[in-house]
Amino acid sequence: MLHNLLDNAARYSPEGTPVRVTARMSRGGEEVVVAVVDRGFGIPEEEMPRLFNRFHRIRRPETEGIRGTGLGLYIVKGLVEMMGGRIWAESRVNEGSTFFTGFPWRGQSPLKETGGSGV
Repeated sequence: MLHNLLDNAARYSPEGTPVRVTARMSRGGEEVVVAVVDRGFGIPEEEMPRLFNRFHRIRRPETEGIRGTGLGLYIVKGLVEMMGGRIWAESRVNEGSTFFTGFPWRGQSPLKETGGSGV
């Protein structure tokens, strides 16, 4: 899952643009949230509802020549949901995208036990 999100971030960003990965506990400590952040082409708002659909690909001049089947995000969503998690995205055209995955945390956070402030 993470490999696919990182690969997409790299492929849909201009060469040399950094990709960042973060992980943190949700405010209530009930979920681990992993985010993959890029500063790439971004996703138009009207495409967001179909983003995780099977075979859906966004067509923009910037994405011409980028290979793919439109299955990656669909498969990632299925895997995340099979593990009891959720996936969502935020994006702005020409500013980049952030893909989030949230997974239930069934234990107690080690940060809470030691008095840490979170990630």
